[in-house]
Amino acid sequence: MALSMTGTGESRLVRDGYDLNVFIRSVNHRFFQINIRLPKGYFNLESRIRDHIRMKLHRGKLDLHLDLLSIPREAQEVVINESLADRLIDIFKQTASRYDIPTGLTVDNLLRFPELVNLVPDQSREDMLWPVCHEALDMALEDLLAERAREGESLVRQIKILCRAVSGDLDRIRDLADSQVDTLREKLKLNIRKLGEDLEISENRLEQEVLLFSIRADISEEIIRLNSHLERFMNLIDSPGAVGKKCDFLLQEMHREINTIGSKYSDSNISELVVEIKTAVEKMKEQIQNIE
Repeated sequence: MALSMTGTGESRLVRDGYDLNVFIRSVNHRFFQINIRLPKGYFNLESRIRDHIRMKLHRGKLDLHLDLLSIPREAQEVVINESLADRLIDIFKQTASRYDIPTGLTVDNLLRFPELVNLVPDQSREDMLWPVCHEALDMALEDLLAERAREGESLVRQIKILCRAVSGDLDRIRDLADSQVDTLREKLKLNIRKLGEDLEISENRLEQEVLLFSIRADISEEIIRLNSHLERFMNLIDSPGAVGKKCDFLLQEMHREINTIGSKYSDSNISELVVEIKTAVEKMKEQIQNIE
């Protein structure tokens, strides 16, 4: 079954001292685009996450947010911003000297300054985080894929209704086109009588005119191709994997064939059915834009 490109997935996992939250949002896009937001210090995980997503999805625009709510103590390093500490101490000393007051500076005072002491991830322990991240990512992707499958099923159901309408209209066009030859023969005879009773035209010449018209207006090949495209289209939307681009191409071909049919007939009934088919194809194109 074809998948929609729209959906969300989320997971929360607490394991081995890590508490992770993964959120993914997916929308339709011509190509495959992945935007990843990671906590500070964990950007090395991006390539692993990106490669793993590409194994599961093939098209759409994805935004992924990974939040680390807590990590084990042993996975963090305490880092002091020594250059900032040196600068602060110099400022304390200069201020005390200028105004002739005791500094009263203590380590406790110094450590109260923001950004002087930072907790940073221990890069050597990244391999410990990845299995937890991998599992949380799989859970979020599974959630996303389930939603995309539900949305895809709804889209395919609507598209199939339109396909059946197109098939029925094509059958009616074929029947109307077949009747046009007999209609033309009667119209030609009527026009001849109107021109004058003394005007004669042989039956052979009349049949030649009817034959020329039937050759110029023959749409059997267009109907065969259009039905073939329609059948292949129906098979594709029931197939797994990324089929959106192939379906879009087939809809363009179907639009081309129905335009040709419309150009060959000026009959109002056929023209009306041509408009109905064009409208249905346009609706299908809109729906297909959201299929992976």
